[in-house]
Amino acid sequence: MLKLITLKTRSWTPPSRLIPINRRDIEYINTYLEIYRSRIVSKHLKGNDHGYVLVNGRDGSALRPSTLTQEVAKLAAHAGLRSRVSPHLFRHRFITRLFVALIEQHELENEDQFRRALLEGETLRFKVSQWTGHRNLASLDHYIHLAFDEAMGSRGFNIDELMVAALSRPGD
Repeated sequence: MLKLITLKTRSWTPPSRLIPINRRDIEYINTYLEIYRSRIVSKHLKGNDHGYVLVNGRDGSALRPSTLTQEVAKLAAHAGLRSRVSPHLFRHRFITRLFVALIEQHELENEDQFRRALLEGETLRFKVSQWTGHRNLASLDHYIHLAFDEAMGSRGFNIDELMVAALSRPGD
């Protein structure tokens, strides 16, 4: 599990949550921290580490959110995606894949069964809210729908393209 601090709240002690992470991703993150990030911090910050994970390779400063947004936009353009994309789509994809895994694990056959499992299953509800940061389970309906489309193969769309299109609509 990876402990994430939620910076959206304005409390003195920001809340944290635990999310599942596989060993390969942990190894990748550790390699980045121990080799690449540490070199940049040593070179530019002279031991005054600010603690931010993502750093600018030119001066060691924390990466700004706009930098990540620009990089994701460049990757999308290079991949030929026409829809507007943002780093937040990675969160949407994580939640959808999480729900697909839960649907398959619990052998659920429709969206109503999934909603019931969330409402009736205290453990499942707690896990999902911990992993996604959602306090209101109704806000997960969009992901439930996308997950069932993917799990059941009910459409011929590429799910990643479908998510970009669905989540890029104004007002969503």
